[in-house]
Amino acid sequence: MLRTFFIAIICLAFSSSAISAEIDSLAAELFQTKSSPTELKLAHWMPPEFFLAANPSASDSEKRQLAAMLNGYAIFLVANARVGAMGALTPSSRSEILSSTFLQIDETSRLIPVPDEKIKGDIKALLAVMKPLFTSLVGNYGEAVEAIVFRDAGVDGKSKLRATGEGKVRLTVAGESFVWRLPLGALLPPTFDPVTRDQFPGNFLFNPYTGTRLVTK
Repeated sequence: MLRTFFIAIICLAFSSSAISAEIDSLAAELFQTKSSPTELKLAHWMPPEFFLAANPSASDSEKRQLAAMLNGYAIFLVANARVGAMGALTPSSRSEILSSTFLQIDETSRLIPVPDEKIKGDIKALLAVMKPLFTSLVGNYGEAVEAIVFRDAGVDGKSKLRATGEGKVRLTVAGESFVWRLPLGALLPPTFDPVTRDQFPGNFLFNPYTGTRLVTK
């Protein structure tokens, strides 16, 4: 039953119609890419909020099961590929990506990926569904993507990395850094300039153009 639920939310999460209708702003904030004429690197952070946003009708029981499964783990989709003259991608192997990727969630910690043989069964099942679906939706780009898991439990056993937390998280892939500032704006109510009424993401405190302190409704 739980596996069926996870397959359903993965399908929704990577469905273009679901993203545009339900989680466009969150997906845009979680996805980053760095490219040049000769190489492509991308990173997509997949916190629990991403899966839940893809299936807002999930029951409380399903939400608790998802939270329990992902607690203490951080999942990212990562790609590092060379781009050929005709646009074809030659992706790095999974072993190359695992050895060149690490995660920093504070100034003192540097986490390396969990080896494939030590990924727990339910997360491994989730990843097994994720890649072929992603490949079927985005084609050649999907072939270059690998799902990477980090163990980020604190002393209390709970995840230290939280999309609604504070600070920033940095994922480094083959020397290229991807940074997310927390909390994610898409998970907060939007803010407004009290004078111009311009709207900004929820994690903006000041109007970047005028310096005016922003407010929420």
